[in-house]
Amino acid sequence: MEVEAARGGEGLTVKQAMKLLGLSRSSYYRQVRGMKDYQVRGRQVASAEHKEVLREVALKRVEAGHRRVRAYALAWGKITTNAAGSSRMSCYRVLKSEGLIQPKRIGQDLRQAAEQRRQRLTAPEKLNQVLQADFTDYVTEDNEKHHIGCVTEYLSRFNLISAVSDTETALDLIAVVEGALKEIAELGHELTDQIILVTDNGPAMKARRFRNFVKKSELLIHVRSRKYHPQTIGREERFHGSLKLERLYRVLPRNRTELIEEVKSYRQFYNYERLHMSLGYRTPAAVYLNNGTP
Repeated sequence: MEVEAARGGEGLTVKQAMKLLGLSRSSYYRQVRGMKDYQVRGRQVASAEHKEVLREVALKRVEAGHRRVRAYALAWGKITTNAAGSSRMSCYRVLKSEGLIQPKRIGQDLRQAAEQRRQRLTAPEKLNQVLQADFTDYVTEDNEKHHIGCVTEYLSRFNLISAVSDTETALDLIAVVEGALKEIAELGHELTDQIILVTDNGPAMKARRFRNFVKKSELLIHVRSRKYHPQTIGREERFHGSLKLERLYRVLPRNRTELIEEVKSYRQFYNYERLHMSLGYRTPAAVYLNNGTP
């Protein structure tokens, strides 16, 4: 009766009701509010077969963290979401016990970079409205320096072209951009009325020859990023980082021929096999070739 009276009382605070009933806070909420104590559930343990599957996937995709390893295993039909031990944390515990956890990601820095890119340019709503272009350098084992010119579509992260050259001039940049536009057409996309091409402030990007090329094209709008602000072309910079960390620094191409083959092979993998968390664990090709639809 006292509990019912306290429950129906008007103007009583929780502390006053607790004092009136002589109950602790936890007992008050259990009896007056009808709450139940939390019951600890047993942890689902992955089977030995399940652990072996995750280990196999992790060793095949050494560049992936535990979330992407789980996504690969699900995409390949190795595990199912309703199987015991198939959650992300279970996958994490299995990989940690096997010593296969990747180093901590710099997530905060990446989020800040993404926010800075959003402030710099409005995110496009359709494919091929914004392209990002840049060069990156790589020295092969024969001590020769090469330049890799790339163009990436913003919305889908699809890499349109990755070309190895011995120089990084306006002519090289023009060839890369023309190759990207040709790839767009060959993949069945119609060119939009205007394409925003975002680059950094390298000599090739500021050259008069390239400015004239953009002007004559009547298609491209060239936007250069703010100095010392590589986040503006973050899609392209991310592709360069993945190319080097996941492939070139692992295989160490000996010469220009091997470098060309490895760049070509990784571009195929990046576009058609590599799952991207930002794309809902889909590949860039799955988004780009479906016109941005799931």
